[in-house]
Amino acid sequence: MAPAKDFVDMRTMAYKSLVLFKQDKKQEGMTALREYLDYYSCSYPLVTFDDVESMWKSGQVDLPALEKLLDQQVATYDRDMYLDFFVSIGFYGRRFPGLLASGFMLD
Repeated sequence: MAPAKDFVDMRTMAYKSLVLFKQDKKQEGMTALREYLDYYSCSYPLVTFDDVESMWKSGQVDLPALEKLLDQQVATYDRDMYLDFFVSIGFYGRRFPGLLASGFMLD
């Protein structure tokens, strides 16, 4: 079974910004980081969301810290979404049983 589209999009957006920063493409990296923040803000972001957003707002990106924060955010999001949709023990899994069986959010 293919992973839910959100699993892939979230990780891709996060790492796209990191790759661009590592290639010294700061403007493109900032744009990609803003796209990630916009996407992630619509879910239930960790409190570290503010740390990443502060880096974006200031324009001062601490790459090692950013990488650690994004890894943590993506891993937590992936785990929580897995528990919700595939194991049905999270908020959405309890509230909407059978959501996965309906094909919701699958490629």
